[in-house]
Amino acid sequence: MKNISSLRALLLLSSIAAAVTSAVQAADLSASVAGQLASQGEIPVRQAGPYIEVGSYRIWVESHLGRPASVLPDGTWLYRNFQVDDSQVGGTLAVSFHNGRVVTLKLLSNARVAELKSHQPQTSLIASR
Repeated sequence: MKNISSLRALLLLSSIAAAVTSAVQAADLSASVAGQLASQGEIPVRQAGPYIEVGSYRIWVESHLGRPASVLPDGTWLYRNFQVDDSQVGGTLAVSFHNGRVVTLKLLSNARVAELKSHQPQTSLIASR
């Protein structure tokens, strides 16, 4: 009986240690991503929710993410306050299209968004479609 109790305690301690290690690794990853976003101004994003990724149709983006906050003259859609899953990292999601399909997804810093908007004249959402 004593050996079984010791084994259970050891397993419990092992699972707690694994959970703590996982949390520390996640925090380190978030810090790394946040640092990269701050230094480079943009980072690639694999997905924006479960349905939006490179190759997704424009209509899927609008149906799942809603209308963009703004649109750059090149047709890139911007979504403010986008949060990376399982992370404290956030910024503006930039979704670029070619032939009605997503070709790039990026997370932009506020400074990068301001830079992109200052170099290009503003257009209305209706005119960019």
